[in-house]
Amino acid sequence: MTGARRHLLGAADLSADEIEGLLTLTDSFVEVSRRRMPKVPALQGRTVTSLFYEDSTRTRLSFEQAAKRLSADTLSFSVSTSSVAKGESLRDTVETIEAMGVDAIVVRHRSAGVPHQIARWVSGSVVNAGDGWHEHPTQALLDCYTIREHLGGLDGRHIAIVGDINHSRVARSDVLAFTKLGAEVTRAAAAWLKERPRLLPYRTAVADGAAQTGAPLLRPLACRPSAGSFSSRATEASGNLRRSSRAMLSPITPPPITR
Repeated sequence: MTGARRHLLGAADLSADEIEGLLTLTDSFVEVSRRRMPKVPALQGRTVTSLFYEDSTRTRLSFEQAAKRLSADTLSFSVSTSSVAKGESLRDTVETIEAMGVDAIVVRHRSAGVPHQIARWVSGSVVNAGDGWHEHPTQALLDCYTIREHLGGLDGRHIAIVGDINHSRVARSDVLAFTKLGAEVTRAAAAWLKERPRLLPYRTAVADGAAQTGAPLLRPLACRPSAGSFSSRATEASGNLRRSSRAMLSPITPPPITR
């Protein structure tokens, strides 16, 4: 982190200058990732643990790849094969990991606020990789970087975040980060995904698709539907977005597969 900040727990905690500083720092590591041997000794001698209480493919592998490219040692934690299955508490698990001398813990949990609690228990750094419906700050930083790389910046941009906003931690973090960097954000959802009002500083649009937002840049949210009516509606909405003539944000990490 830039400055003295030890944890990355949410986009809400970051100032515009901190976000810009992280994006500038990312430029140098993007260059590293394009090398034939994409590795630097920035975290040599450090240990990073992934503590994931939710299933994950892209986020978990992305963090592990990044840690290894920075020369950190990595430890992976699997709930299904750990003592959690025998009733071990979250705090007991975290204290066990802390006793191993870990320098940073990357946390994903189904309950909002868990990374903040862990940050109070450990002496190392904590990175929030998604907590409940609360926040997903690293995805927001990635989205900011993608827009900056392709469009030059966010200041003055109008961005529509489209999808199931009620249940999206990505949407919350995106809105917070985008607005801090000067973007105008509109939330758009089909009527069957109409959201509950939230006390956050952004304008809301409710549309059957993204057509009514007027935003030239769309940020579609991942949708993992189950069978039935929801599945057919989500598939139709995804097709409408792909046919849109407006720019659609496609983050650097591989997108989720939706069936």
